[in-house]
Amino acid sequence: MPYDTVIYGYCNSTAQYYAEEAYRSFVALDPENEGKLRTEPLIISDGTRYSKYPIESTAEIYKVPDGVTWIDRNAFKNAENLKEVILPEELEYIGHDAFVNCPMLKEVTIPDGVTEIGVDAFDNTHKKIIVQCSVGTYTEQYCRNNQIKYQ
Repeated sequence: MPYDTVIYGYCNSTAQYYAEEAYRSFVALDPENEGKLRTEPLIISDGTRYSKYPIESTAEIYKVPDGVTWIDRNAFKNAENLKEVILPEELEYIGHDAFVNCPMLKEVTIPDGVTEIGVDAFDNTHKKIIVQCSVGTYTEQYCRNNQIKYQ
């Protein structure tokens, strides 16, 4: 299966499990809307894990809900209209490729409590983006190591 394959399915299904294990993108279908693509962001578990931003959204600024501590792999992948993302203070983890291929993304505010950012989290985005972070944080070091602009 090619690396850029997108797997569609329902939350907590075998399709989602396979997508995560095979490092593929997963797009959630809405069981309450005849299996059409979800139009709302997908937050799973107990409300602390943010899984997928709806790729068809036209929002330019998005604030991840308070209480989220984990951003999944590919969560914002291919969000074409998104210009700014504000992350909650409780956030600790940003997954691999979380913001990959977001051509309009200019700014992400990352809180001090983030202790891990996955590989290529800003791939094909980082040349235009400015990450807002505090001096001396893990995020600052990540930005330095990956040649990402920060302030």
